[in-house]
Amino acid sequence: MYIKLENDHDLAETLAAYITQTSSFKHDNCCFNFETPNARGCLKEIYLAPEFAIVLVDVETVDRFCLHIRMAVSDMVEAGFSLEGKVEFSMKGSRQDFDTYPGQGYLSVAGGEMDAVLSVPPGQHVRMVEIRFSAESFNTYSAFSDWTLPEALKKPAVGGSSKQSRKCACLLPPELRSGVETLVSRGFTGFGDLLEMEELCIDCTGGLVSFFRNGMGNTRTLLSSSDLERVREARDILRRRMEDPPGIRELALMVNLNDYKLKTGFRQAFGSTVHCTLRDMRLDKAFNLLSSGGISVTEAALDVGYQNVGDFAVAFKRRYGISPGKIRSGS
Repeated sequence: MYIKLENDHDLAETLAAYITQTSSFKHDNCCFNFETPNARGCLKEIYLAPEFAIVLVDVETVDRFCLHIRMAVSDMVEAGFSLEGKVEFSMKGSRQDFDTYPGQGYLSVAGGEMDAVLSVPPGQHVRMVEIRFSAESFNTYSAFSDWTLPEALKKPAVGGSSKQSRKCACLLPPELRSGVETLVSRGFTGFGDLLEMEELCIDCTGGLVSFFRNGMGNTRTLLSSSDLERVREARDILRRRMEDPPGIRELALMVNLNDYKLKTGFRQAFGSTVHCTLRDMRLDKAFNLLSSGGISVTEAALDVGYQNVGDFAVAFKRRYGISPGKIRSGS
């Protein structure tokens, strides 16, 4: 959706309505492009699973832009990553600093009635991403990912009034920055599939949680032989279901592993991520289908789970150094 407005007041009202919707985990994916004489940009929200979403922000301001937010917020946990620009956020009833700064990573909890003012200083280019979980969804992922919130976020519990909102911030760990950059840039232009985006969101969230927990990012996990056998079983599931693969959490549950062990196991056993392993299996199968003849490039792409033939063609050429059409024609 693209809208061009005459003034910041109209934009503030529109954004307030949009943000109120996004706080409830009850609506579909959306992309909101806007422009006023003072500000322009894009907000995009993508649901990766029920009550698990990513919000991408790319906004530029000429003069200061302010937005007053009054709304009821579903109990949630956010992992945030700010790449550029400062956003000032003051919450009524709280003395905590909720501002975000360039190069900042943060974890926050919120819930209940919120009365806050969001302000973007003049001349800012804000690029950031927030990975949002409902409290229940975060607890579910925590059970399978060894995620533990910092003590400062545990008390008071999520829920109640805005006085109970809490935030822990740090300099963005360098090992996470490339993943966050990928989420921001490709989140706007399009991922090949949601599995890749889900995996990257879980990696970024897990890395930030680990950083707060021990100050050094993810620790190495050595997998047992039985764990590695489950990882191989997970790969076989992906091979059988490559046209409609399960998400990371579902796949981990299917083989009785937590998702951290699943992702670590793929790197240990196959030297690749879950997404890249699936991608390579898809492309290998497509190569064989096209080599045998009797099937079009579009049919081959759809048969192995690609919804976009252009994405398929790019990935195919990157892997084999030749376009899929030339394989089919035998040239």
